[in-house]
Amino acid sequence: MSIDDETRKQIDLALYRALKENPRVTVKELFRIIASLRNWKKLHGSAQQILDKPFKDKILVGPYLYCNSGVKVTLYEKKDVEEKVNKGNFGIPLAGNYSYFQVSQTGKGTLSYAELVNPSFPAKVTLEGGITDDERKWLDTWFCTPERLNPDVRPDWDNTDWGIYGAMRNPRQNFFEVGKRLQIPWEMVKERFQKIVEDCKVFMGFFPLGYARYDHLLVTFKTEYETGVKKFLTGLDRSSWLLKVDDVLVLYLFHTHINLTCLKFGEMNYMGLINHIRVGIPLDVDKEKFLIV
Repeated sequence: MSIDDETRKQIDLALYRALKENPRVTVKELFRIIASLRNWKKLHGSAQQILDKPFKDKILVGPYLYCNSGVKVTLYEKKDVEEKVNKGNFGIPLAGNYSYFQVSQTGKGTLSYAELVNPSFPAKVTLEGGITDDERKWLDTWFCTPERLNPDVRPDWDNTDWGIYGAMRNPRQNFFEVGKRLQIPWEMVKERFQKIVEDCKVFMGFFPLGYARYDHLLVTFKTEYETGVKKFLTGLDRSSWLLKVDDVLVLYLFHTHINLTCLKFGEMNYMGLINHIRVGIPLDVDKEKFLIV
């Protein structure tokens, strides 16, 4: 029995929300969600295929755990090969105002806020195009009051907690296998994980066209309306990265038309909502590999 596009989208959204709320939600519960939307009494293999498809097509990406662990984000304006190619660092070469985007682990991080922003269904605004009259109404609401983002608090964990967190960034892993790898009892992994997940954000990506169908764009700027920017990203129909590095907001966006997307932020800059805007175009991006901070 085939699934129409509308039902398929409803299922994808329901799976997204369930995994965002509980990254270890059981497969049985995900099957129940599918059945409730499709009204099937007997699912079996068909349910597994329905569950697998949005992950195979990268409509859904994740879930991943994140907490403030002292991450350093550096945006290079000039090439500095020796500093960029340190082992253990993740980086993306850029064209435009920046030449390189680098993420590294350090004792004193510069990344004070990170969010894989939830999208809206249906979308309230778009990336690709100038600001419409309807969008202006949303912007007037979202950017009416200056407000900063609350920094991510670094958890007060011991070394065992940090070890489990590092091993469980993918929270759907088997506790027994993680315990074996860390050489601790699996019961300890399970018990500690319950506390760890409460101190973390769950990053879950939603890309209705499929992740590989989008181009990437990095945009930085300063603004007094930081929460307004987050609300704007929430109004899109796809996920977006929102980072704060020192006093600069860094957006890593997924778009389908670079010129129209740049036009959107140019108009927001003209309206005085953002300032000091700069752009980096990611080069040689592996569209099968998702950026995780």
